[in-house]
Amino acid sequence: MTVRARIAVLAACAVAVAVVVAAGVAFAVARNELRRGVDASLQRFAIERSPGIGSRIDDGGAFILRADPPADLPELQLVVQFISADGVKQAPLDQPIALPVAAGDVAVARGEKAAFLRDVTVSGKHFRMVTAPAPIAPFRAAGGAIQVARSLGEVDTALRGLGVVLFFVALGGVGIAGALGLGVARSALRPIGKLTEAAENVAATQDLDAPIAVERDDEIGRLASSFNSMLKALKQSRLQQQQLVTDASHELRTPLTSLRTNIEVLSRSDGELDPVERARILADLNSEMRELSNLVAELVDLATVGPSDEEMRDVRLDEVAAEVVERARRRTGQRIDFEGSASVVRARPTQLARAASNVVDNACKFNSIERSSIDTLGVRGAQRPRSNGHAVEVRVDGTRFEVRDYGPGINEDDLPYVFDRFYRSPAARALPGSGLGLAIVKQIVEDHGGHATASNAPDGGAVVAFELPSGQRA
Repeated sequence: MTVRARIAVLAACAVAVAVVVAAGVAFAVARNELRRGVDASLQRFAIERSPGIGSRIDDGGAFILRADPPADLPELQLVVQFISADGVKQAPLDQPIALPVAAGDVAVARGEKAAFLRDVTVSGKHFRMVTAPAPIAPFRAAGGAIQVARSLGEVDTALRGLGVVLFFVALGGVGIAGALGLGVARSALRPIGKLTEAAENVAATQDLDAPIAVERDDEIGRLASSFNSMLKALKQSRLQQQQLVTDASHELRTPLTSLRTNIEVLSRSDGELDPVERARILADLNSEMRELSNLVAELVDLATVGPSDEEMRDVRLDEVAAEVVERARRRTGQRIDFEGSASVVRARPTQLARAASNVVDNACKFNSIERSSIDTLGVRGAQRPRSNGHAVEVRVDGTRFEVRDYGPGINEDDLPYVFDRFYRSPAARALPGSGLGLAIVKQIVEDHGGHATASNAPDGGAVVAFELPSGQRA
């Protein structure tokens, strides 16, 4: 069943149930009102007017009716009967119908029970009957009860007619509800139909530049806005993929060209190449192979740094930083000072360690360069100058992880781009690396709901930091 059909059926059922319930309530109210009028007339007659029904008792013990019964209660609608305390019933002489006597009626005659009403069937006819203590003089002292019954034929006939009318009204209401439900479903799903057509068009044409016009601010409007946001994100992702492929191909072209050139030189030498030149070419091959391997590894890291299956949990940022610093000391041999107090962030431990390690490695690379010597690195593979003698400073302050180096710093024109993929300033292009390390840091930090920053220290060097959401325990 389609969504439209389900909505139509549900709407029709809801309206139908409401119509049926309303009809049932109307019938019950009408029935109660009609029967309440009958009950009131019976009780009034039994209490106020029954003494005038029989003014004497003949030799046979039967009551004689008055000649002028009340005009508002004709005698043909009423059946009257008296019950003695021992259960003997006596009816007027000219009354052909006798009312049934039950234990409850005898209890009323004995004064053990209050007056009550009930339905009875006499000679196939439906009556409403009240049994009340008898106010008739002959029974007043010895006890007794009066039973007054009124035919419910007219009431039942009226209720049957009303029931037929309400049945057809409810049946018509169900039909109208079905038509209205179908109309409501069509109207409600028309905007969703437009969204469906737009999604199918995107799937068929791969065109992400066809946003849906948002003309309302309800749930459908929010859905359209979300769809447009999804298209925008998909477009951005496609552009990033294309840019990644373009940048990767550009970065791979240089080492591959160098490798091909050196291999061709070696293949044409036929063993006549000068040993010094041969050693230089082999060293260059090894350098290019290492750079190519590092570039491929960073590309793999960048491709896998997205959403992880690792669960977010509370992590001690200071402990992660201490482990990263210790590994960097062993790997680079540089002095790295660490300062930090207990701090808890909400993160994925493995990705947090990768981001921190990338920031520290980046600082170690530039910290070994004197500010005045950066301009001398104009040739790929040039020898790195001697250390400037300063230690890299790593600090954890609350949920902030900060690394400061004493290298040449970041050119003001380059600051907005240091976290872009493959970006390297002109002065640093002679240094090892591909420009992906800080891009990976930014992506990891933003996936965790944090933000990364880069700036220059007032007294020289660069400061790269990131901040993450706080955890729940300190």
